[in-house]
Amino acid sequence: MVLTDRHFAGLLAVRSDLAEFHSGGERLARQLGLSHVQHHVLLSVRGHPLQVGPRVADVARALSIASPSAVELIARLVRAGLVQRQPDPADRRATRLALSELGDQAVHQLSQDHLPRLQELTSRAATLLGD
Repeated sequence: MVLTDRHFAGLLAVRSDLAEFHSGGERLARQLGLSHVQHHVLLSVRGHPLQVGPRVADVARALSIASPSAVELIARLVRAGLVQRQPDPADRRATRLALSELGDQAVHQLSQDHLPRLQELTSRAATLLGD
């Protein structure tokens, strides 16, 4: 593919939109007393495909971080009353994660802002980057 001026302009616009989305998300998370990474943890718990909830390794994978880092993030959210550890019904040695009611409220509030913005960004990116 030969990149044209239009491609570079589209890439710039999309990256700028993503940067604005990211900083807006950070601001909104801070208003709820969270970091954007803590919001990502809450989302990885709420968005996990299994009803039993994710394990720490699943959260680490979702955030592209090492498991020890995920353990510390999760511990802070447990102390804040946003996440709960629960026994894994299939493996008594393991634990699964679930959102508390407070954590569920926080992730819903953040996602209600993020979802329409991401839908708009996706549509705009397709227009800007299309051939």
